[in-house]
Amino acid sequence: MRIIIILIFLVPLNSNCRENMVGKNPEVTHFYHEFMHDYTLFYQEKMRDVTLFHCKRPNISNLLGICFGIGYGDIVLYNSFFKLPKKLQKLVIYHELGHCVLGLWHVDHGLDIMNSYLSKDNVYDIIENWDVLKTDMFLRGYMYAPNQYQEKSDILGSDCTRLIN
Repeated sequence: MRIIIILIFLVPLNSNCRENMVGKNPEVTHFYHEFMHDYTLFYQEKMRDVTLFHCKRPNISNLLGICFGIGYGDIVLYNSFFKLPKKLQKLVIYHELGHCVLGLWHVDHGLDIMNSYLSKDNVYDIIENWDVLKTDMFLRGYMYAPNQYQEKSDILGSDCTRLIN
């Protein structure tokens, strides 16, 4: 199984994608607050709020999640996300928050939380090297955080995470 993360353009949220998962789903809430805590430790200020929606509509191409707006947006998590092992859920949430909060794009060389392609081996290696990769991600995100968010009108794209068998 591989995960591929690809660029897509804005897709409107429908009424099935309006439920905020922070505070309602224990794992999502925990991973969100863990990222927020890491952000505060790294940047010495509070992270802005991000909404993590659960889209209950049928999934297209095993889509796991989407960041709507690099550097400023919110996240949609699809049904397939909730079927993942907890460690992979954490990776997906950190990856999407890397887009939405830190303004990061994909890294297609080396081992990185922001990799476009993730195999079972890469996921294992990312988990084994989590602290180093997390620190690197926050270092690269510094140009967008804290208080360096891009205006919504400056961003045309968004990123999504897809699960590929």
